[in-house]
Amino acid sequence: MKNKANNIFFRKLRQQIFQYQLYLPGDRWLLAVSGGPDSMAMLYGVVKLRETTLIDLKYLHVAHLNHQLRAEESDADAEFVRKQARLLGLPVTISSENVAETSQQTNESVETAARNSRYRFLAETALEHNCNKIVLGHNADDNIETILHRIIRGTGIRGLAGIPSVRALSTYKETAGLPEDKEDAFNKGKDDTIAEPAEKKIFLIRPLLSLRRLEIENFLGKQKIECRLDRSNLCSDYTRNRIRNSLLPLLEKQYNPRITDSLTRLGHIAEQFRENLAEQTEEMRRNLIVSPINENHIIVDGESLANLNEFQQMELVHQVLQVLKVPLRRMGYKQFRSILNIIQRKDQARSTVNLPEGLKVMRQSKNVIFQKGVTEDISVYSGEQYLTPFPGETILDQPWWLINPVETEPVGISSVKTEMMAEGEQFLDKFRQNKHPFEEVIDRDRLRGNLYIRGRRDGDRFQALGSAGEKKLGDFFTDQKIPVYLRNQTGLLCDQEGIIWVMGLRISERVKITSTTKSLLKLTLQ
Repeated sequence: MKNKANNIFFRKLRQQIFQYQLYLPGDRWLLAVSGGPDSMAMLYGVVKLRETTLIDLKYLHVAHLNHQLRAEESDADAEFVRKQARLLGLPVTISSENVAETSQQTNESVETAARNSRYRFLAETALEHNCNKIVLGHNADDNIETILHRIIRGTGIRGLAGIPSVRALSTYKETAGLPEDKEDAFNKGKDDTIAEPAEKKIFLIRPLLSLRRLEIENFLGKQKIECRLDRSNLCSDYTRNRIRNSLLPLLEKQYNPRITDSLTRLGHIAEQFRENLAEQTEEMRRNLIVSPINENHIIVDGESLANLNEFQQMELVHQVLQVLKVPLRRMGYKQFRSILNIIQRKDQARSTVNLPEGLKVMRQSKNVIFQKGVTEDISVYSGEQYLTPFPGETILDQPWWLINPVETEPVGISSVKTEMMAEGEQFLDKFRQNKHPFEEVIDRDRLRGNLYIRGRRDGDRFQALGSAGEKKLGDFFTDQKIPVYLRNQTGLLCDQEGIIWVMGLRISERVKITSTTKSLLKLTLQ
């Protein structure tokens, strides 16, 4: 092993693993093996490295998905991987999926359907066997081709960074509908995704990313390692194959013999810039978000956002879309430019842009609102939450909104406080003088049963304070000029008889303070 460890393959393999901290004590690795040269080099390289004392990988598991795209050849690939895993004494999971049928069902290209199916399978297998790292066989040439591909079709700093050495993947669902590159979904950085509650993160790692294809082939030949060849890689019907088989050789021969080194350096520089920018912007994003984080919408302080430079604005928008889990496959320069135009508006006038994947970005006064899946029939917040007996404070188990009646602005709330107040004109006069949308005082004796908070329901009716009679809640929202996208997320404080407060807007006529009121209940939202 001493001579092997000194050759270029193992030197670069070790360097990649330790430089990017791909291995940590206690890791359990799932090795994604197709049977091709890259994955076989990865498989044997990791196994042989484990024989040293450099990494103490106690658990390795091989995984292979048969895409059924090349008939008997695909079946032979699967059997080959099974045999290789057994020769190495490793557990193996083989699965099969008719990707051509999946492509028709999902209306995706075969390449996209194959990639999405593969990542679904790998994530599910990793979860099943408690693996925290999925090991992929992408090499330096893959990265170079990716960067060049993105330059050709148009890209920014993120695209120039190429394929990341490591990034977090929280669920296989995130791999659906992504750019048609060989690299995995959302390859925008080391930690693009937000883990779902009680869900263990899985990381995608690439230990061969610093190795050139020729170096990998030399290692396979020297070690006499068998591998399978996918003839579709020789076909020039796909853009990536044309780049690999025609464009790169042309650039090397006629323009720059070291074009691959130049593109690799460009990728490293872009990645360093992107990482520094992401670190700066991460703290800014936390400070600029003015609403509770929600899967459907995020509200950002538009004035502060507009004061950032354009690079920071673009990065912050990327991060917001990642929090919302908006697929980026159809979000190109034109779409991001339209978002920046809204952010940079000087007049702060109301404006809206509708974007792919059900995304809507709105400028409303001082705020910029990112809303996913905005339609007239947006789903109502579910469930009910009862308040603690008064007096007391109830922490809300999901984010709700009140509407600022002055600017019709949404404001997130996280708790409801109830207080029994002393009766008297002096208190009421002072309260009315200093009252704000976060608080109300009602007649305690007019309540029926317990108080609880809920969302809008079909058939809701409401008699607002000062009105002659009931009307549909939707008509009340229309009268108040409340945007449709906020109506179903506005908190309604109710008792057993109906709505007593459309939070931030109006209490019910039924619970108003009168000359006969004997018991006051103050409600405060925080």
